[in-house]
Amino acid sequence: MIKKLIGIIRIIIIKIKYLGKFKILGKIYNNYISQFSNINIIDGKIKIDDKIYMKKGSRIGVNKGGKIHIKSCYMNNNVLCISMGNIQIGKNVSIGPNTVIYDHDHAFNENGKIDNEYKIGSVVIEDNVWIGAGVIILRNTTIGKNCIIGAGTIVKGNIPNNTIVTTNREINIKKLVKK
Repeated sequence: MIKKLIGIIRIIIIKIKYLGKFKILGKIYNNYISQFSNINIIDGKIKIDDKIYMKKGSRIGVNKGGKIHIKSCYMNNNVLCISMGNIQIGKNVSIGPNTVIYDHDHAFNENGKIDNEYKIGSVVIEDNVWIGAGVIILRNTTIGKNCIIGAGTIVKGNIPNNTIVTTNREINIKKLVKK
């Protein structure tokens, strides 16, 4: 009960802090944002249609006019979701711990030096998606409905509805030869 109350108080404080830039349309008591999570709006907007559940260490942020629109989402520990463009998360999306979602990259010049500019795109995660631990979702990615993204996968591009995406990983074990 105390945990739920702390989550509601956090949401009220965030709504007051970012007046007009952070909106939750659903019932406030259906949402939870851990006291150890962070919502940061430098320049942009965050909108939550129904509910969000953010566990410890998770962070949502917008900058340079970015927009994040979440319908209903569960974020496990240490999820990082940062927008400078547009991130949309559908209904009933579960995101595993240590997952990163970016809709932008650094721009590089011909010499490989990082400029102070960004390549900005979008990320769309449709309804009923389950994302495993340690996934990295990069700009210009769409994950279709009813997908499963396996732990440790790096995702970029279009993922069709009703698919499972994993990275082909093999464990190679070799014995050391003593000399």
